[in-house]
Amino acid sequence: MSLIVHKGGHLVTRDDLALIEVPEVTESYMPVPHNHLADTLSTIGQDILKGFILSKEQYALAREGNQMFGSLVFKRDNSELGLSIGFRNSYDKSMAIGIAIGAEVF
Repeated sequence: MSLIVHKGGHLVTRDDLALIEVPEVTESYMPVPHNHLADTLSTIGQDILKGFILSKEQYALAREGNQMFGSLVFKRDNSELGLSIGFRNSYDKSMAIGIAIGAEVF
């Protein structure tokens, strides 16, 4: 899966995600840091998907870092079948954390 970035968005590295300031916690809102979500999904994917390796990761930010989109691709050696995890997050409350997982055929 390739991450398609719309106007106003730009590709970044996982390290860049940590540079975005996280909003303060309130009584009704607990933001999840973009980099924490990416790290957690990567770790869980590597722990659960025995025999797969993380072969590609892409991240994008939009709305001045308030929205983050990411994809992780895991695959087996010499296999045409992989697994993709797509996810999103926001600090501006425009969308909830979302995660989608599915097969990827090369």
